[in-house]
Formats: sequence, C-alpha cells, structure tokens
Amino acid sequence: MKEERDLAGFVLAFAIGVFIATGSSQDDYVRISASSSLFLGASVMTVIALMRNSETGYAKVPSGLLTYAAGFFCGGFTGAHGMLANTGMTDMLSWLEELGERTGMAIDRIGFSDRKINSIIKALITGDRNDIPETVKEAFRNSGASHILALSGFHLGIVYGIISKMLSWTGGTRKAKIFRSLAVILSCTLYTFATGAGASISRALIFIILRETAIMTHRSTSTSSILLSAMLIQLTLSPADIRSVSFQLSYAAMAGIAWIFPYFNSFWPENKKNEARQWPLLRKIWSSAALSVSCQITTGLLAWFYFDSFPRHFLITNLIAVPLTGIIIPLSLMTLLLDTADMCPDFLIYVTEVLVTSLSRSLEIIASM
Repeated sequence: MKEERDLAGFVLAFAIGVFIATGSSQDDYVRISASSSLFLGASVMTVIALMRNSETGYAKVPSGLLTYAAGFFCGGFTGAHGMLANTGMTDMLSWLEELGERTGMAIDRIGFSDRKINSIIKALITGDRNDIPETVKEAFRNSGASHILALSGFHLGIVYGIISKMLSWTGGTRKAKIFRSLAVILSCTLYTFATGAGASISRALIFIILRETAIMTHRSTSTSSILLSAMLIQLTLSPADIRSVSFQLSYAAMAGIAWIFPYFNSFWPENKKNEARQWPLLRKIWSSAALSVSCQITTGLLAWFYFDSFPRHFLITNLIAVPLTGIIIPLSLMTLLLDTADMCPDFLIYVTEVLVTSLSRSLEIIASM
C-alpha cells in the first residue's frame, strides 16, 4: 500500500510539472528548459544528501516529500524538453496510416442496406467518424455513449480480448505464454498506430504492454500500479498529451476502475464455490453497473467542465451499449475479413446490420428520454 501511495504521489507531482511546463508560451521554452534542468539537478543532489540517515549526521526528511519533489521537477524537465522536440509521426509509420485508410475503404464496400451502418462500423474499428450522420452523433452524445464512437482504450481492450482468445490454443506453458504476450503486444501496437495513436488508445497500449510484461516476468499486475506507471511513461514520451481531453477522460475512467470499482463490486462478492446459487447473470449486471458508476464518478466533472453536459441515463446506456459493442466489433471484423476475401455469407452481413441498428436505435430512444 505504501509503495502504491508513493508511486501515486510521484506520478501526480510529475504530471503537475509537465502541465506547467507545456502550458508556457513558446517564447518561454528555452527559459523553462534551462530552469528545469537546474531544478532537476538541484533536486537530485538534495535527494542524494537527505537520503542519508541521522546516524551519519544528516537530517531526516519524509521520503514521501522527496518523492513528490523529484516527480515535480522531473515532470517540468520532461515537459519543457518534450515541447521542443518534434513529436510528429515519422515516415516509417506512414504505411500503417495507409493501412487504416484502406481498412476504412474496405468497410465502405460492405453491402449493408443502410450506409449509416458502414459509417458506424468504420468509426468503431478505425476511429473515422467523418461519414456518420449528425443525428446519429447527437444520439450517441446525448445518451452518454460518445466514448463508443471515439476510438479509445475500450476498443483496444476488445481487440486485445479477441487476439488473446484467438491465441488461447497455444497452451499454458511458459514459452506459450511469452509467445502469446509478444503476439498480443505486436498486434495491439500495429492497430494503435494504424488508427492514429490518439492519447486514449495510446494509454491503453502502454497499459497492455506493461500488463503483458508483468505476466511474462511474474510481477504484480495490479491495475493501480500499471495505471500510474502508464501515465508516467506516456507523459515522458508525449508531455503535451496531458492537455488532451481524451487523455484526461481516459485516465479518469481508469482511476475509477482501479480505486472505486473494487469497493462497489465488493457489495455483491463473487462466490466461485457455488456460482449456481449466486445468479451469475444478475451478478454480471451488477458488476457492469458498478463499473459504469465508478467511471462516471471520476469522469463526470470533467465531462461537465468540457462539454457542459452530464448524461442522466448513463447507467442504462452502458448496460445496453457496452455489451452490444463488445459483440459488434468482433462480428464486424469477421464480416470485413470475409467480405474482403469475397467469402462473406449474406446472413452474417444481415446479423451485423441488425445489431448495429439495434445499438443506434436504442441510443436514440435513451437520448429522447
């Protein structure tokens, strides 16, 4: 618990330092870079000196205070230098962007009776929302399901689950687990860059990499520790992400999952010894509701601040939209692959269209309530 608390303090202080540095005007970058370097050097020297115990003649200072100070100065240093660097996509990744565009064009060619279906599926898989009718966007937004259309960690999590299931045949040996983890990391990385590597999906990718690495090295896979480590890494790689709304909402949602959800979920503890008497379907509904409420607690104020709105029916929305989307995405990917190979049966296209229409219509009804 103490280690997680110290890590949380370090990451929070680091984020504050990055936020201050990236918020300065461009003319101040050199000044901030120089001052941050001096502060960083001074803080490191101070930490080295004060970590000595009182038996050697040095004063004791609370370790937490040193941790937070080091995090703040490291964040300021990273932010100042990060804004000076060129963080744009390199030509080496242009082929992945082209792959994403080609995927969108392939989705457009699927023979759905309503072109609206093509646009929704394209948004769910590639993140391209340009072709979605404004009425559909408004229904998703007013019902509290905007995160379904905006490519995020939720979508990468579904892709992650699909790939993990597909590779489950490899077995449970150590070599099989390492192979599976590496294959998952590579696949999710390619998908992330092919879809533009936005702040939210990048967070999910770092989270997956850390989790799979922890599994391969037999280390703790604590959600809170991985989340804090992912934030630290992402802000180091791209300090300007801290001002991205999707970044803030993504980490706020994960904070709710890491620290609030376990508390709510414990109200109906899972009984693995006798699942039949526990009503597993109702238990899953309760768990989904607890997850939705936990995320809303941590993201609600941010959503109100940025969008001047609060989805009143978010609980109903998530209980309907999240399970449906979890079915639609893998089914759409299967439809896309078979259609590209000119082997897609009509009934698969029909089932996919029915599910997407059900999702869209359900959200329209909720938005009108």
